[in-house]
Amino acid sequence: NTASTQGINLYEGIKFAFDSLAKTGNSFSLNVIDTKQDEETVKSIVLKPEFYDADLIIGPVYNSSMKIAAEYAKKYEIPIIA
Repeated sequence: NTASTQGINLYEGIKFAFDSLAKTGNSFSLNVIDTKQDEETVKSIVLKPEFYDADLIIGPVYNSSMKIAAEYAKKYEIPIIA
């Protein structure tokens, strides 16, 4: 599936960037969650308190789930990359 391939490619690129930045002494915490294109899963994830302090949201890949994540990101003023 094209969206899945795009998601994997995006993850690999982000991981490469984080690994490169880590070599310069920076420290990051990255949480990766496979929502399996399930809107209910996305809804449950964005309601968890640990996400209120997120510095950045990347994804989800699918449009219907992205709308949910974007609404959450806007509400809590968290940048989001689609």
